[in-house]
Amino acid sequence: MRISSRLVPLATLSLLGLVACGTDEPGASSTPTPPSATLDASVIQEALDRSLESTAVITATVHSGPVDITISGAVDPATDTLQIAMTGPAPVEVIGVDGMLYVQFEGPNGEPWMQLELDRLRPESQLRGGLDIRGQAGIVAGIVTVEQVGPGTYEGMADLNQAAAAADESQRAALTNAASTAENADSVPYEATIDDQGRLTRLFYTIETAAGPNETELLLSNFGEPVQVEAPPADEVWEATDDMYELL
Repeated sequence: MRISSRLVPLATLSLLGLVACGTDEPGASSTPTPPSATLDASVIQEALDRSLESTAVITATVHSGPVDITISGAVDPATDTLQIAMTGPAPVEVIGVDGMLYVQFEGPNGEPWMQLELDRLRPESQLRGGLDIRGQAGIVAGIVTVEQVGPGTYEGMADLNQAAAAADESQRAALTNAASTAENADSVPYEATIDDQGRLTRLFYTIETAAGPNETELLLSNFGEPVQVEAPPADEVWEATDDMYELL
């Protein structure tokens, strides 16, 4: 059955920590802080919260050995509207509008879009977790140290187990799994950029595994720009079965 290979990218979404952006281009902070100034760990979380107060554009890239995955799209957290496309070994596209999700997955009669009701997805659903923009903070909830190393530029360490403990049900399993395979679970290095309006615009971190490093970069931009997303035409849609909801 093709579902397992086609829906693998949706599970990957829950590990990426997708975030969103808006109308202004990312820029450096206008209030310089002396290099190596140690700050409270909450500074990155607060910047993430500010970046999610409005609509945003997302670009996330994961590099793991020979595999590169890129996710791009636009989101409106206030209305749960989104359009996300993933390129890589198994490309997929997801549209969210009016409480419905449309996943690019061929139906029994060749329809290109599978329709799911967001409210019917299990709380621990990997698909729900992968599309939970605020939950996509990923390692941010596990940040334990923050140092400002330049204007708008920060570095530090994050703890994946702490992030998993702070996560909701839809994110906890993915973060716990990441922690179990990481050789640096309690000391994941990250770099972050915060713009002059206090919004997180870039997050880069590296998880070391036995197979080599997994590098993730999140770029946040275009805050406040309108997100215009439409559901696919009705004749291109098929309704997910009960079995699909159990799998997702």
